[in-house]
Amino acid sequence: MIEPGFLKLINSLFNLIFILSLVFLAGVIIYLGIIYITSTSEEKLKEVHKKWFLILAGAVLVFLSRTIPKLIDMFFK
Repeated sequence: MIEPGFLKLINSLFNLIFILSLVFLAGVIIYLGIIYITSTSEEKLKEVHKKWFLILAGAVLVFLSRTIPKLIDMFFK
C-alpha cells in the first residue's frame, strides 16, 4: 500500500500545479484579449481565434486534472 504521507504529498503537488495553471491561463486569456482588442489585421484575429480554442482545451484539461488525486486515493483505499 501507499503511505498516507505520500498521498498527501501527491495531493499537495497537484494542488500547486492546479493553482499555477490557473494563474497561467488567466494571464494568457488577458494577453489574448488585449491582442484581440488592439489588433487591426485579419491575420492576427485568426491567430487569436485558433489560440482561444487551445486555451479552452487546456482549461478543460486543467479542471479535469483535479480528479487525478481523488482517483488515486479511491483506487488505493
